[in-house]
Amino acid sequence: MLGLLLPLAHAGHVLVTLPIYLGPVLLLIVGLKVAERIEKRRRTEK
Repeated sequence: MLGLLLPLAHAGHVLVTLPIYLGPVLLLIVGLKVAERIEKRRRTEK
């Protein structure tokens, strides 16, 4: 039983810290994608 609970306990720690590290990375990726779409739209309008 302890062998099953140990990975679950560690997963809880990882899931708490994951948004802290991945949040800024995801925001950067989303920002780049939005800028890319805006640039494509400007090129097609000209």
